[in-house]
Amino acid sequence: PVVKAQDFTYGLMVGANAFDSKIEGNGLSGGDGYSAFGKEGFPLNIGVYGNYQLNNSLGIKANLFYKGNYRRLHFVGFFISEPEELTRFNQYVPSIQFQPLLVFDVNKEYGKGFYLVAGPGIDFELYEKNTNSNIYKNVIFDALFGFGFTFSKTIGMEFIGNYGITNQMNNSDYFKSSTIGAYVSLYFNLASLINN
Repeated sequence: PVVKAQDFTYGLMVGANAFDSKIEGNGLSGGDGYSAFGKEGFPLNIGVYGNYQLNNSLGIKANLFYKGNYRRLHFVGFFISEPEELTRFNQYVPSIQFQPLLVFDVNKEYGKGFYLVAGPGIDFELYEKNTNSNIYKNVIFDALFGFGFTFSKTIGMEFIGNYGITNQMNNSDYFKSSTIGAYVSLYFNLASLINN
């Protein structure tokens, strides 16, 4: 079928995220992270999105954005000379997040008001600052579920929770992790401005 202008929208998005990780393994704990407000590195998530309407209730949306997270770890004994010493290690870890989402419009009037989203999240790590070797895996998969509001033809907001599907630790033989977190994003529909 031919894609009509009103069926496909696209634009810019900006936001933030935070998460908590439980890490199990000898000498390592912590693992929480958040958008780098007040820290070194870019403080916001920023990117683009595309949204294709299938019918009055369903659509497919793809979010693609850069995120710079400030992550915290605790090393104990296993990594340092003093067995009882606790070392806190903080680092900036930027990545590219891709979110292909199924959209369900509760009001059955697509693109207006309240809607639900669900799908996978795929995180591609760019680098880890202040480390000689990677602590985290280069690619991490999450399960996403959330909701959004379309305030007008040009502005909307999303709140998406994420649960880690894969172990985020690079050395998975020694360390296991479970992660839960959330994204909040404000998006701007450029298609409505350009088409008008």
